[in-house]
Amino acid sequence: MARRALRYVDGQTLVLPIVMHDSCIDVPCDERRTCINGGKCVPATIVDPSRCATPGGCDESTLGDGAGGDGGAGDGGDASLDAGSDAPGPDAGPSSETPSPLALGYKHTCVVSSGAVKCFGDNTTGQLAKDPVTVENSPTPLTIASTNGADAVWTRESTTCARVGTAVTCWARSDKHQTDVTAAVKQPGIIAAMSGARNVGPGYLHTCWVAGGDAKCWGAAPGASPATAKADGTIDVTPNAASRSDVVQIASGEKFSCARTTAGKVFCWGANDEMQANGVSVSGTIAPPAEIDLGAQAAVQIGAGAYFACALLQSGTVKCWGNNEFKQLGRRVDPGPRAGVGDVELASGVLSGVQRIAVGNSFACAVLAARDLWCWGLNEQGQLGRNDPGGPLTSSTPAPVTGLVDVEHAAAGAFHACAITRAGKLRCWGQGVDGQIGQIVNESRVPVDVTLP
Repeated sequence: MARRALRYVDGQTLVLPIVMHDSCIDVPCDERRTCINGGKCVPATIVDPSRCATPGGCDESTLGDGAGGDGGAGDGGDASLDAGSDAPGPDAGPSSETPSPLALGYKHTCVVSSGAVKCFGDNTTGQLAKDPVTVENSPTPLTIASTNGADAVWTRESTTCARVGTAVTCWARSDKHQTDVTAAVKQPGIIAAMSGARNVGPGYLHTCWVAGGDAKCWGAAPGASPATAKADGTIDVTPNAASRSDVVQIASGEKFSCARTTAGKVFCWGANDEMQANGVSVSGTIAPPAEIDLGAQAAVQIGAGAYFACALLQSGTVKCWGNNEFKQLGRRVDPGPRAGVGDVELASGVLSGVQRIAVGNSFACAVLAARDLWCWGLNEQGQLGRNDPGGPLTSSTPAPVTGLVDVEHAAAGAFHACAITRAGKLRCWGQGVDGQIGQIVNESRVPVDVTLP
């Protein structure tokens, strides 16, 4: 049902109609937001209470962010950056919904800003929606066509998708039918088969999405073709259902995918050479999807790296499994190059109070209740943000990113990471050779500000 977080003059009568839109079915909004026509969550604040004093005075035009405190311009920050999303802020408890205005690929970054998606970094496979022959890369964010009105963006390696109302538009690499065509570079365009998708999980050679509780995928990956986990690497050109109808989130790695259900269970399928698809033992492929044993706690968010995966639990702790070559599983006692499900740990005890997770290729980060960001795993290009030139290549122990506070959203790529603060500032660090941190440098081991046009 609809929810409203009201700010009103004491003693004033408010007449509040309840309007349910078909486009809002299965669209979860946190307690500070409500769904309006078009399936979009907006701040649930009555901007002008006087309009609600008479019948018919209240409608969706009275909703807004006048109360502030919800990211973006309401916090007095960069008004051009859309820091809000369907997910609750870190102080609202662990996130149960992950669509975010920030997504990082192998060497590119995309963010929802001023009502459209803007991307910067590598463009060799059309990640910036420009001709790779004429635009190799760009440290300056470029606006992606056909994304006006977007409120979420997803990517993993190259293929990138954005949610615009009930439609999904995708672009970049599609040589294995990661989108609706087979082409080296796809220009931005609405994907009819993905209509109504609330969550998208692009992988390396395949793309998965969730619509109406169904997880569907297409594309190809040797040993990891979605749902059926075909070993021949052939291409699925029509959506292939993953045999479940209760999925709310999906995440894809290099050759595998994982899905989270309404009950907080996690199922994975595809390549399992690093235990990434069953969290128990090594095998060739997993099909149909196998349940990951997370114990008694329900998962509220999942993330997939190249060959490992993590789940944020209701308790605010994090469990990871799969490849551990770069200590990305966060274990105090090194379990070796791969391991089953286990807690991410500190020097003493487990990492707790986590509100959101961001999983990169071989490292991961967690937004804590205090709104700081802690990262662990591979640190080859300073992607852990520790201001440690000449420091260790890897770290199994989570530690805070230097100088980064008041985090609203975070995302992790291959060798770089970015965060949006509550003030609406975009900050990035790690590898920058293609401009993926907003400037062309070899690396930055501390966050740098990214200027959005």
